[in-house]
Amino acid sequence: MYRKLAYVLTLSVICAVPLIAQADAIPLLKNVTTGATVFTDDFEGQTVGTQPGAPWTGGIYGGGVNSVVATCDYASQGVPAYQGDRYVKLYRPNESGGVYLQGIGGNSDAGETIRLEIAFRIDGTESSVYAMNANGNPIAQFGMFGNGDVAIVTPNQQEWGILTQKSNVGEWNVLVVEHVNDVDSWSVSVNGAAPETGQGFTGMSGSDWVGIKLQSDSRNSTGYWDAVPEPTTVALLSLGAIGVLRRRLR
Repeated sequence: MYRKLAYVLTLSVICAVPLIAQADAIPLLKNVTTGATVFTDDFEGQTVGTQPGAPWTGGIYGGGVNSVVATCDYASQGVPAYQGDRYVKLYRPNESGGVYLQGIGGNSDAGETIRLEIAFRIDGTESSVYAMNANGNPIAQFGMFGNGDVAIVTPNQQEWGILTQKSNVGEWNVLVVEHVNDVDSWSVSVNGAAPETGQGFTGMSGSDWVGIKLQSDSRNSTGYWDAVPEPTTVALLSLGAIGVLRRRLR
Protein backbone atom coordinates (compact mmCIF):
# COMPACT_ATOMS: atom_id res chain seq x y z
CA MET A 1 0.00 0.00 0.00
CA TYR A 2 2.79 2.43 0.86
CA ARG A 3 4.53 1.77 -2.45
CA LYS A 4 1.30 2.40 -4.31
CA LEU A 5 0.70 5.69 -2.45
CA ALA A 6 4.26 6.86 -3.12
CA TYR A 7 3.76 6.06 -6.81
CA VAL A 8 0.56 8.12 -6.84
CA LEU A 9 2.17 11.09 -5.13
CA THR A 10 5.17 11.05 -7.45
CA LEU A 11 3.02 11.00 -10.56
CA SER A 12 0.79 13.76 -9.22
CA VAL A 13 3.74 16.18 -9.23
CA ILE A 14 4.61 15.25 -12.80
CA CYS A 15 1.03 15.54 -14.00
CA ALA A 16 0.35 18.87 -12.31
CA VAL A 17 2.61 20.88 -14.60
CA PRO A 18 1.12 20.00 -18.03
CA LEU A 19 -2.38 20.51 -16.67
CA ILE A 20 -1.61 24.13 -15.83
CA ALA A 21 -1.25 24.97 -19.51
CA GLN A 22 -4.78 23.73 -20.19
CA ALA A 23 -6.40 26.06 -17.63
CA ASP A 24 -7.29 29.72 -18.14
CA ALA A 25 -4.35 32.07 -18.59
CA ILE A 26 -2.52 32.74 -15.33
CA PRO A 27 -2.75 36.33 -14.00
CA LEU A 28 0.44 38.38 -14.22
CA LEU A 29 -1.17 41.40 -12.56
CA LYS A 30 -3.86 40.88 -9.93
CA ASN A 31 -6.00 43.27 -7.91
CA VAL A 32 -5.44 42.00 -4.36
CA THR A 33 -8.19 44.24 -2.98
CA THR A 34 -10.99 42.96 -5.24
CA GLY A 35 -9.55 39.63 -6.37
CA ALA A 36 -9.96 40.64 -10.02
CA THR A 37 -7.39 39.95 -12.73
CA VAL A 38 -5.79 43.15 -14.07
CA PHE A 39 -3.66 41.62 -16.85
CA THR A 40 -3.17 38.01 -17.83
CA ASP A 41 -1.25 35.82 -20.26
CA ASP A 42 0.76 32.64 -19.64
CA PHE A 43 2.07 32.51 -23.26
CA GLU A 44 0.63 29.03 -23.82
CA GLY A 45 -1.74 30.34 -26.50
CA GLN A 46 0.94 32.31 -28.38
CA THR A 47 2.47 31.12 -31.65
CA VAL A 48 5.96 29.70 -31.23
CA GLY A 49 8.76 31.52 -33.02
CA THR A 50 6.86 34.77 -33.54
CA GLN A 51 6.34 37.99 -31.64
CA PRO A 52 3.49 37.45 -29.17
CA GLY A 53 0.17 38.92 -30.27
CA ALA A 54 -2.79 40.12 -28.23
CA PRO A 55 -2.90 41.06 -25.42
CA TRP A 56 0.66 42.23 -26.13
CA THR A 57 2.14 44.91 -28.36
CA GLY A 58 5.86 45.06 -29.08
CA GLY A 59 8.46 47.08 -30.83
CA ILE A 60 11.89 48.66 -30.72
CA TYR A 61 13.25 51.77 -29.08
CA GLY A 62 16.28 53.72 -30.18
CA GLY A 63 17.75 52.62 -33.49
CA GLY A 64 19.83 49.90 -35.04
CA VAL A 65 17.62 46.87 -34.45
CA ASN A 66 16.36 45.70 -37.83
CA SER A 67 13.60 43.44 -36.53
CA VAL A 68 11.64 42.85 -33.35
CA VAL A 69 13.19 39.87 -31.61
CA ALA A 70 10.61 39.24 -28.92
CA THR A 71 9.54 35.67 -29.53
CA CYS A 72 7.43 33.00 -27.92
CA ASP A 73 9.42 29.79 -27.52
CA TYR A 74 8.97 26.14 -26.64
CA ALA A 75 10.76 24.79 -23.61
CA SER A 76 12.63 22.46 -25.95
CA GLN A 77 14.53 25.39 -27.49
CA GLY A 78 17.31 25.44 -24.94
CA VAL A 79 15.70 26.86 -21.78
CA PRO A 80 12.93 24.92 -20.01
CA ALA A 81 9.78 26.92 -19.29
CA TYR A 82 8.98 27.89 -15.73
CA GLN A 83 5.46 26.51 -16.23
CA GLY A 84 3.67 24.86 -19.14
CA ASP A 85 5.45 24.63 -22.49
CA ARG A 86 6.06 28.23 -23.55
CA TYR A 87 7.57 31.48 -22.37
CA VAL A 88 8.53 34.77 -23.97
CA LYS A 89 12.11 35.64 -24.86
CA LEU A 90 13.42 39.15 -25.55
CA TYR A 91 16.88 39.36 -27.08
CA ARG A 92 18.73 42.60 -27.69
CA PRO A 93 21.59 42.19 -30.17
CA ASN A 94 24.83 44.14 -30.07
CA GLU A 95 23.21 47.21 -31.59
CA SER A 96 22.06 50.59 -30.36
CA GLY A 97 18.32 49.86 -30.17
CA GLY A 98 16.39 47.68 -27.77
CA VAL A 99 13.24 45.58 -27.73
CA TYR A 100 10.15 45.56 -25.55
CA LEU A 101 6.81 43.85 -25.08
CA GLN A 102 3.93 45.70 -23.45
CA GLY A 103 0.50 44.72 -22.16
CA ILE A 104 -2.24 46.95 -20.71
CA GLY A 105 -5.24 45.62 -18.79
CA GLY A 106 -7.90 47.06 -16.45
CA ASN A 107 -9.67 46.56 -13.08
CA SER A 108 -7.45 48.94 -11.11
CA ASP A 109 -8.68 51.94 -9.10
CA ALA A 110 -7.38 54.40 -6.53
CA GLY A 111 -6.49 52.91 -3.16
CA GLU A 112 -6.47 49.30 -4.39
CA THR A 113 -3.47 47.02 -3.98
CA ILE A 114 -2.06 45.60 -7.22
CA ARG A 115 0.32 42.64 -7.29
CA LEU A 116 2.70 41.50 -10.04
CA GLU A 117 4.03 37.96 -9.96
CA ILE A 118 6.26 36.89 -12.84
CA ALA A 119 9.12 34.44 -13.43
CA PHE A 120 12.31 35.73 -15.02
CA ARG A 121 15.73 34.55 -16.12
CA ILE A 122 18.46 36.88 -17.37
CA ASP A 123 21.24 35.72 -19.69
CA GLY A 124 23.53 38.67 -20.29
CA THR A 125 23.70 42.06 -18.65
CA GLU A 126 20.30 43.53 -17.85
CA SER A 127 16.54 43.35 -18.41
CA SER A 128 13.66 45.28 -16.87
CA VAL A 129 9.97 45.11 -16.11
CA TYR A 130 8.03 48.37 -15.98
CA ALA A 131 4.76 49.14 -14.20
CA MET A 132 2.49 50.95 -16.68
CA ASN A 133 -0.56 53.18 -16.34
CA ALA A 134 -3.61 53.24 -18.61
CA ASN A 135 -1.98 55.82 -20.89
CA GLY A 136 0.90 53.46 -21.60
CA ASN A 137 3.36 55.47 -19.53
CA PRO A 138 5.81 53.85 -17.07
CA ILE A 139 5.27 54.66 -13.40
CA ALA A 140 8.03 52.44 -11.95
CA GLN A 141 10.90 50.28 -13.24
CA PHE A 142 12.53 47.17 -11.79
CA GLY A 143 15.83 45.88 -13.12
CA MET A 144 17.31 42.38 -13.07
CA PHE A 145 21.01 41.99 -13.82
CA GLY A 146 23.21 39.16 -15.04
CA ASN A 147 25.26 39.25 -11.82
CA GLY A 148 22.17 38.60 -9.69
CA ASP A 149 21.50 42.20 -8.65
CA VAL A 150 17.89 43.36 -8.39
CA ALA A 151 17.08 47.07 -8.42
CA ILE A 152 14.37 49.70 -8.55
CA VAL A 153 15.03 52.87 -10.54
CA THR A 154 15.21 55.99 -8.38
CA PRO A 155 12.38 58.56 -8.74
CA ASN A 156 14.50 60.90 -10.88
CA GLN A 157 15.20 57.97 -13.24
CA GLN A 158 18.92 58.71 -13.14
CA GLU A 159 20.33 55.68 -11.32
CA TRP A 160 19.58 52.20 -9.98
CA GLY A 161 18.71 51.61 -6.34
CA ILE A 162 20.28 48.18 -5.81
CA LEU A 163 18.36 46.02 -3.33
CA THR A 164 19.86 43.71 -0.73
CA GLN A 165 18.24 40.58 -2.17
CA LYS A 166 19.72 38.73 -5.14
CA SER A 167 18.40 36.52 -7.93
CA ASN A 168 19.88 33.16 -8.90
CA VAL A 169 22.06 33.59 -11.99
CA GLY A 170 21.26 31.26 -14.90
CA GLU A 171 18.03 30.04 -13.29
CA TRP A 172 14.36 30.96 -13.18
CA ASN A 173 13.46 33.39 -10.40
CA VAL A 174 10.13 34.76 -9.19
CA LEU A 175 9.61 38.51 -8.87
CA VAL A 176 6.74 39.80 -6.73
CA VAL A 177 5.88 43.52 -6.66
CA GLU A 178 3.01 45.07 -4.71
CA HIS A 179 1.76 48.64 -4.93
CA VAL A 180 -1.16 50.58 -3.50
CA ASN A 181 -2.53 52.92 -6.17
CA ASP A 182 -1.97 56.60 -5.27
CA VAL A 183 0.71 55.70 -2.71
CA ASP A 184 4.29 56.31 -3.91
CA SER A 185 5.75 53.11 -2.47
CA TRP A 186 6.57 49.80 -4.14
CA SER A 187 7.28 46.53 -2.35
CA VAL A 188 9.71 44.17 -4.12
CA SER A 189 10.58 40.55 -3.33
CA VAL A 190 12.58 37.96 -5.29
CA ASN A 191 12.26 34.24 -4.56
CA GLY A 192 10.37 34.81 -1.33
CA ALA A 193 12.91 37.18 0.24
CA ALA A 194 11.74 39.78 2.76
CA PRO A 195 10.17 42.63 0.75
CA GLU A 196 12.12 45.84 0.22
CA THR A 197 10.49 49.14 -0.68
CA GLY A 198 11.29 51.95 -3.07
CA GLN A 199 9.62 54.86 -4.84
CA GLY A 200 8.21 55.01 -8.34
CA PHE A 201 8.89 57.68 -10.95
CA THR A 202 8.55 61.32 -9.88
CA GLY A 203 5.10 62.76 -10.57
CA MET A 204 3.52 59.37 -11.36
CA SER A 205 2.32 58.39 -7.88
CA GLY A 206 -1.30 59.23 -8.77
CA SER A 207 -1.46 56.77 -11.65
CA ASP A 208 -3.32 53.47 -11.34
CA TRP A 209 -1.25 50.37 -12.20
CA VAL A 210 -2.88 48.47 -15.07
CA GLY A 211 -0.10 46.97 -17.21
CA ILE A 212 3.52 45.88 -17.60
CA LYS A 213 6.31 46.32 -20.11
CA LEU A 214 9.12 43.76 -20.48
CA GLN A 215 12.34 45.07 -21.94
CA SER A 216 15.89 43.96 -22.76
CA ASP A 217 18.03 46.94 -21.79
CA SER A 218 21.62 46.01 -22.61
CA ARG A 219 23.43 44.72 -25.68
CA ASN A 220 23.71 40.97 -26.12
CA SER A 221 21.20 40.40 -23.32
CA THR A 222 18.32 37.94 -23.28
CA GLY A 223 15.42 38.13 -20.87
CA TYR A 224 13.12 35.13 -20.42
CA TRP A 225 9.69 35.70 -18.86
CA ASP A 226 6.94 33.32 -17.81
CA ALA A 227 3.79 33.22 -15.71
CA VAL A 228 3.78 31.90 -12.14
CA PRO A 229 0.97 29.45 -11.32
CA GLU A 230 -1.13 30.52 -8.36
CA PRO A 231 -0.56 28.20 -5.36
CA THR A 232 -4.25 27.30 -5.19
CA THR A 233 -4.23 26.30 -8.87
CA VAL A 234 -1.21 24.04 -8.41
CA ALA A 235 -2.71 22.48 -5.30
CA LEU A 236 -6.04 21.78 -6.98
CA LEU A 237 -4.38 20.29 -10.03
CA SER A 238 -2.18 18.07 -7.88
CA LEU A 239 -5.14 16.86 -5.83
CA GLY A 240 -7.12 16.25 -8.99
CA ALA A 241 -4.30 14.17 -10.46
CA ILE A 242 -4.06 12.17 -7.24
CA GLY A 243 -7.78 11.46 -7.35
CA VAL A 244 -7.66 10.24 -10.94
CA LEU A 245 -4.65 8.01 -10.32
CA ARG A 246 -6.13 6.53 -7.17
CA ARG A 247 -9.27 5.54 -9.06
CA ARG A 248 -7.18 3.97 -11.81
CA LEU A 249 -5.02 2.02 -9.36
CA ARG A 250 -7.91 0.49 -7.44
